[in-house]
Amino acid sequence: MTNAACPQAICSLDGNGPDLFLHPMNIHAIFDDEFHGDTSGPIWLIDSAQNRKWFEQRTDLDPKSALFAAERYDHEEAALCHMIWGIQDHYPDWEKISVCGFKLTASIRDALRDDGRIAAAEDGFVLLRT
Repeated sequence: MTNAACPQAICSLDGNGPDLFLHPMNIHAIFDDEFHGDTSGPIWLIDSAQNRKWFEQRTDLDPKSALFAAERYDHEEAALCHMIWGIQDHYPDWEKISVCGFKLTASIRDALRDDGRIAAAEDGFVLLRT
């Protein structure tokens, strides 16, 4: 897990700020256990003490937003893939999942190959439904 804030290019739909994060089919998967961004809408966030506090204070999150327990998995790549698959289950009409805080690796690309088109980004990657 990273310890960096998500850049606006990842934490908003097109890099122009969190106000554009309103379409319910665009979900953020934030893999940062010390997230401190100003994001709203549908978010899945790694569970940690700091993230739980941030999450509980927010009133502008989608009702299906969630804290995700990554420690249940043997390694971070497995946790990330299961987070994405959980998002897909909870948002069956998803169009875009923006992952922040986890660099795209060959094994992640392979695991998500059948889920859509993947593009690397500054601090993560984007999964687009095809």
